[in-house]
Amino acid sequence: MRSGLGRDRREALLGFTLVELLVATFIVTTILAAAYHVFQTCLETWRRGDAEREAMTSARLFCAQLGQELTGGAVFQGSDGQFLGEPGRVVFTSLAPSRTSGASPQPCLRVRYQLRRQHGEGAAGSVERSQALAAGGAVLSDHEGHEVVLAGVREFSLSYLAADSAEWCDTWEKRDELPVAVRLRVVLEGLAGRDPLTFRTVFSIPAGARQAASESPGD
Repeated sequence: MRSGLGRDRREALLGFTLVELLVATFIVTTILAAAYHVFQTCLETWRRGDAEREAMTSARLFCAQLGQELTGGAVFQGSDGQFLGEPGRVVFTSLAPSRTSGASPQPCLRVRYQLRRQHGEGAAGSVERSQALAAGGAVLSDHEGHEVVLAGVREFSLSYLAADSAEWCDTWEKRDELPVAVRLRVVLEGLAGRDPLTFRTVFSIPAGARQAASESPGD
């Protein structure tokens, strides 16, 4: 009797039973699966947040560039020097930062921003910017340097405010004048099924710039 009890005690000290091993394996597997799920969730959340931060940064840089060029806008005599404003497209002349003083025509850039959709109406597209070298109201080169300045755009809408009006218009009719302000609304495509990102801003064109724009560089 004693020898039987001793043998059972020795077997218990030698290791785990098969049932104990299976239970331990199940518990460890469950813990690892739960930890992996939590890790995957955290990683996906971080990726979405990083993508949203990148989209917001791109939108801010785009708005800063467009605003800088609009505040340096000018109009000159002739169709190549007019301000063309439409709901999804704007073409205008912006004085280059490197312009020089003097009676000769100053170098300018004829800038164009417009929305291009890849797969028809309703699909996300991109805002493209192109430029052409100009002198006063004369364009010296074709529009070149077509670059995507903002991608994943579902909506790109512009409206314009005249000095003698309190209402915004979708199309700028006074092409020989600059608007007082340009209002921008951009909607970026949502990431991973999330809501779209919407940006709104207003660019004010200084009165001094509008006054200078009405004068020819040679005057």
